[in-house]
Amino acid sequence: MTSFKFHQRCGKLVTVFDDGRCAARGCPTQEFNEGIVFSNTLLPDDKVFEVKITKIISSWTGSIKLGVTAVDPENVEPVPPSSPELLNDTWLLSGSSVLHNGRPVLQSYGIDLDNLEEGDRVGVIRTREGDLVFYVNSCSQGVAASNIPSNLYVVLDLYGKCSQIAIVTDREQAGSSFFAPPSTDSNQIHEASTSQGPRLRDKLRFHTRCGSLVKLSANRRTGERLKPSDEFNNGIVMTHRPLKDDELFEIRIDRLVDKWSGSIEVGVTTHDPSTLSFPATMTNLRSGTIMMSGCGILTNGRGIRHEYGQMNLDELKEGDRIGMIRKSNAELHYYINGVDQGVASNKVPARVWGVVDLYGMTVRVTIVDPDNRDEKNMSLRRNTPLAFLDMQSPITEEAELEESLLFHTTCGLHAAVVNGGKTAHRPYAFEDFNHGVVLTERTLRPGEVFEVVVDQVVPKWAGSIEIGVTTHSPLDLEFPATMTNVRSGTYIMTGNGVMHNGTTIVDDYGQNLDQLKKGDRVGVMRAHSGMLHFYVNGIDQGPAASNVPPNVYGVIDLYGQAAAATIVDRNMVTNGQEECGTPGSMMTSSLSASTMYQPSPGDVVNTDLCFHQLHGRKARITNNGLTACRPHAIGEFNDAIVITNRPLQDGEIFEIALEKMVDRWSGSIEAGVTLIRPEELDFPSTLTDIDYDTWMLSGSSLMRDGELIRNGYPCDLDSLPVGTRLGMARHEEGSLHYYVNGRDQGPAFSYVPPGVYAIIDLYGQCAQVSLIHNPVPRQGISVLKGRPGYDLTMDVVIPHTFSTCCGPGIILKDVNTVAVRGEYSRNALVCASHQLNRDENFEIRVESRHPLFAGSLKFGFITTDPPSENLANIVASLDRWFISGSSLYHNSNKEQKFMSSSFERLGPDDRVTMKRGKTGVVVFQVNGLDLGVAAPNHYNTIYPFVELDGAVDRVRIVSNGNPAYHPSSPGGESLSMGSLSANLPASLVQDVNIEAGPSKSIEEEIKFSEIHGRNICLVNNGLSAKRTASYNQGIVLSRMPIVKGQKCEVRMGKLTNRWNSSLMVGLVCQPTEKNPLPVTALGFRRSAWVVSADTLFVNGQKAKSRLPFNLDNIAVHSTVGLSLSLDGDFHILIDGKDLGKVASGISDPCYAVFDLYGQCEEIQLINLELIVSGYYEKADFDCSVKEKEKQNAAIATGIAGSFKHGCNYINICKLFKSFIGIPSSYFVPEVTCYCGSCSNEYKFSGSEKNSKDHHLIGWCRFPFSLSRFRENTPVNVEGSDRWPSAYYPAEVCHIRQLLDAGQLYPSDGLGLTKPKNPVETDSKTEEVESPQLVFYPVLPNSSGRNAVPFRYKKQLYSCQVAFQLLVQPGSYKVSENRKLEASSSRRSPTSELSDIVEWSTKEKGATVFQALLVKLEVNSQ
Repeated sequence: MTSFKFHQRCGKLVTVFDDGRCAARGCPTQEFNEGIVFSNTLLPDDKVFEVKITKIISSWTGSIKLGVTAVDPENVEPVPPSSPELLNDTWLLSGSSVLHNGRPVLQSYGIDLDNLEEGDRVGVIRTREGDLVFYVNSCSQGVAASNIPSNLYVVLDLYGKCSQIAIVTDREQAGSSFFAPPSTDSNQIHEASTSQGPRLRDKLRFHTRCGSLVKLSANRRTGERLKPSDEFNNGIVMTHRPLKDDELFEIRIDRLVDKWSGSIEVGVTTHDPSTLSFPATMTNLRSGTIMMSGCGILTNGRGIRHEYGQMNLDELKEGDRIGMIRKSNAELHYYINGVDQGVASNKVPARVWGVVDLYGMTVRVTIVDPDNRDEKNMSLRRNTPLAFLDMQSPITEEAELEESLLFHTTCGLHAAVVNGGKTAHRPYAFEDFNHGVVLTERTLRPGEVFEVVVDQVVPKWAGSIEIGVTTHSPLDLEFPATMTNVRSGTYIMTGNGVMHNGTTIVDDYGQNLDQLKKGDRVGVMRAHSGMLHFYVNGIDQGPAASNVPPNVYGVIDLYGQAAAATIVDRNMVTNGQEECGTPGSMMTSSLSASTMYQPSPGDVVNTDLCFHQLHGRKARITNNGLTACRPHAIGEFNDAIVITNRPLQDGEIFEIALEKMVDRWSGSIEAGVTLIRPEELDFPSTLTDIDYDTWMLSGSSLMRDGELIRNGYPCDLDSLPVGTRLGMARHEEGSLHYYVNGRDQGPAFSYVPPGVYAIIDLYGQCAQVSLIHNPVPRQGISVLKGRPGYDLTMDVVIPHTFSTCCGPGIILKDVNTVAVRGEYSRNALVCASHQLNRDENFEIRVESRHPLFAGSLKFGFITTDPPSENLANIVASLDRWFISGSSLYHNSNKEQKFMSSSFERLGPDDRVTMKRGKTGVVVFQVNGLDLGVAAPNHYNTIYPFVELDGAVDRVRIVSNGNPAYHPSSPGGESLSMGSLSANLPASLVQDVNIEAGPSKSIEEEIKFSEIHGRNICLVNNGLSAKRTASYNQGIVLSRMPIVKGQKCEVRMGKLTNRWNSSLMVGLVCQPTEKNPLPVTALGFRRSAWVVSADTLFVNGQKAKSRLPFNLDNIAVHSTVGLSLSLDGDFHILIDGKDLGKVASGISDPCYAVFDLYGQCEEIQLINLELIVSGYYEKADFDCSVKEKEKQNAAIATGIAGSFKHGCNYINICKLFKSFIGIPSSYFVPEVTCYCGSCSNEYKFSGSEKNSKDHHLIGWCRFPFSLSRFRENTPVNVEGSDRWPSAYYPAEVCHIRQLLDAGQLYPSDGLGLTKPKNPVETDSKTEEVESPQLVFYPVLPNSSGRNAVPFRYKKQLYSCQVAFQLLVQPGSYKVSENRKLEASSSRRSPTSELSDIVEWSTKEKGATVFQALLVKLEVNSQ
């Protein structure tokens, strides 16, 4: 075969590369011509020369020009700026005109080349008969010229929009499309040879000339009538060529509108579409036309048969098919859903075009190819009674989800709605900037978020998207140039202000919408109360307006820079929603476990691969994009195409598990790959309808661009059962392979280009699939070659799933990773399918609670293999350890009690973890917080189990079998915590050694923030950051603030030598949510410390140079980090080594900032942990043992001494506070320590001013944020700073309950009240019987009454807590001469001098929490 290349002689702006196979025009945004290229050899007869457009510049008009010339490129000097200047027998296709020597010889020829996009292909051929034929996307456009000479070179002109092309090789042509020379009759397209199957070379398409309201798409296979709610006619489309004898012309109804009377009309006509003046309706033509309308046949506009066939076209529904054939005997037959309706007319002329009139209710149709499966399915659907479908349908109220929001097709003058109503855009965004108003199809529900993602930004204009709500319906609104011009019923957010009826009501509100980038999200929500909230990237910007009326439509204005936006499917982002449908009698659910693969050393697991939010209109995406389903699986069989969110990498296996099947339809799942981006794909009814740049497997048939390549592939998709794993991978050399349960089925296609998306059609029987993440070898697919047969099952690692042996009250879902309590409230017990190994975690997440149930979830393990029979029947005989409420049980015996949150209060998104250490000891955590209870380590076999007892009725496994990350314990030592109740078993106190965890979950802490620079892309679930363009705009921040005692480290992933300088590291304290990020980290101008190279910058100004390190010299795979000591010192860490302090006096909280600048292109977050012991100078690490003993002795007295780098006593108190499980939002940053050394600073004396605080010596004070309790206090607390203080000794186990309630309140159940003795008060009887709150103006000594044990660095402490309160004046009574009964003999100075004074009250809301007090004393036992 001839291998074409480009000639080196070309236009002065053209660069030829890739061994002569690619050509590009230089300066494409500044120059539009000087782009001529030639072929390097003469064009052989009957040989197609084809190129693909690989780059388009939208700022120009005009595009590629293609042709042949007798001029030898070697003799062309100079090369002219444009191809029409070439003479001496040169034929060109320019736009839709054919030129000879620069003069037009044929107008309106074929497809207009100026409308081609990236990925489209154009070709040219000279036949042996001397005919010149052009091809567009492998489709012949007919004979352009005849009797042209031989010995011609191909000439191309990279003109206007077309800036880069690549030659399509012989192999690509052979693997995709078949070319053949057309006959000399220009009115008839030559039919392809059938040696490769019954395939036409020129598939039927609609002609470019059509009705005035028609829009063509999908390579002119789809026709749609615009403004269907306003207009009912002017929707005529015709085939691009005459029909052949016995050729079926069939269309499918894709969309109907329930507004007009009458519907589609179809037929044939002798009129040529290239010359026809299209009427409003086809029945207006009085010659050469035969049409079927309703149930009658009209010839030349007059009815000749009033009752034809068995179907009425006006009664057809979406999905129905209408076909027609002119047979060789001149008879015209119509077919409806594959059923022949009989002879409609005789003596039909031989040369007729197919014609469709999108009249009345019919809005959109698509030309389809014959498909027996569709015909059977349509017949089955039509012949099945609706009552049967209602009975069998898996649709429930939950599975119905919510009716998806769509845009209304009636919109602004310059706007258009595409993608089934999900996307709105301005098609000519470079030419206009307004008239882009689009409304939702229905009104918003109360509390429903209307959110869109910005798909395209045009930097040419000022201003950007505007969003809001309006009471005007899309059918009533007279669409303005901008939505801010509407003077009634409209609330709109524009820039960073809010307008009501065209008048600004909020000037400075939230983030500025004019700064949004591609991929940013913006939303609006009207709450049930009538409050209006706006959202930017999921962050609530606060109340914007009140008393907003109900029944408002969502509205966006694609103004200025905003050129396209897509509605965010709220069903996709709901994590724990029900699966699409519950199994009906014909629905099969999967009972097999999902599969994960253990990556080999050097492999990479990309967890960012998921299904795109754009999909077919009858598909649903759930489970954060990992699950795709067809909810109406019993009633519908198509319109469910889904596609991945990004292209596949070479060697990356895209694999799904078939989870649900419907035993009703013909055919099943179809799978393949496509070069079409999700944003550009107009999702058709079935995958076989896509007729360009797509490779797919349907049944056992391989298809390319909707056409059959060959049958008999080893894998038959129609025969795959539930639980099968189906995979695809593009190998390094371009071959596409399919995998079934990990076994390679062999190459299906060759020469598949890179950058393809995986695409799936949930067709027929297939109702639901879930995506499985697999490793990608760093060495590419060559790793797979070394394994004969590549049996993936050899690499399987069993993930955590639930066992199918469970109680009758359990329903398993989502490939056995979700357990739901069924109709039985008892016997809801389920075990894990595999035992828990040492150094492994088993974690579940609560997904829902039942509002009418109370009680606790049970979570623990059994010590034997699970039984094969019903687990609930023999659970009493099993040896098991479990948590229930706030206690650890062994069988029915309570072993330990803990002080943290009770399991009775677990809510949605709370996580419960069982960790089995290396020694075998099992400990428990809630949201990363150790509960301080543990089971012994003498069991060899343990299986986790969950019992859905109480309020929790649904949980999901979130661990995957790999050891979870655990932060280092403070100071490099383990932090142990025994049971925090008084009845702690001594054996377990000595045995258990529990690593301290952070108060927040590790998943939440160790991530980069979603607020980042414009050129940053976060991958790997937010753990890695990549710079995708330029050398700046690469700032990333830690998601959670860095507080004193924390460090944060990253690993250098990728460097480039293209730029200078490298990574910058620092801390920034200014909020970033409402402030745009600067171009580089040196642009932070407030509360920022940044290290660049060997220089420290403070607030953007150079502060210190010649540091003992240089960040520009950091190599790949090295680690770089920062830390904030307890003293507020900023340290730099390189490869784990502390290189010293670079700044001091930094207050927390602040955020770690990394700037991927210059050479640095990728980093990975590897560490974010707590360091309790602080940072010391080098000499401090060499201190003597004697000095350490002195420090420990000072702590042991309960009143710690002062150390050079901070008070250690306050650090231990902070640790104890973190174990109570109180969110940090309750507190303000200021903390006061009254230990022995710190109290010297307050200079306590006997004076009246200072002696009142003397009772606080030995305590540590953590003040609360008063605003946290404002809503729970019925009195006005604004002046509470003048209320007197009081103290309430509390029990640790009641702290969280009281704070959640927001105030102290009489409750005998909590033991918080104390009734008065009638002898000691003269109150009324009912007051004597009522419980009262009792507190004290001076904190009494009660160390023995409410103390709990706490272990730190092998030392056991007794810990006490108390509340400092503010008491409303006049709300309490004072009683004197009462002594506090305390078990401890130790007294404070105050208690030894006088009796204890008590204050008491019964008034609700008379107290406000002011601070939490913590005190530690050494336990002498």
